Amino acid sequence: MKVKLEKEDYIHHLQEQVQFLKTSCDSYDKGFTGEAKKNSNNNTRSCSRYQKNLFHC
Repeated sequence: MKVKLEKEDYIHHLQEQVQFLKTSCDSYDKGFTGEAKKNSNNNTRSCSRYQKNLFHC
C-alpha cells in the first residue's frame, strides 16, 4: 500500500538522513573506525572534511 507523502514529509526525511550522516561522521572522527563500514570509500581524508564539503560548513 502506498502512502502519499507531502513536501514537509520529504523535507523531514532528508533532515533525518543528514543528521544520521553528521552523527556517523562525528563518531568516525572521534575514533570509532567501525563507522567506516557504513561510510566506506577508498579515500583516506577524514569524514569531517567530507561533512564540511557536503554541508558547506
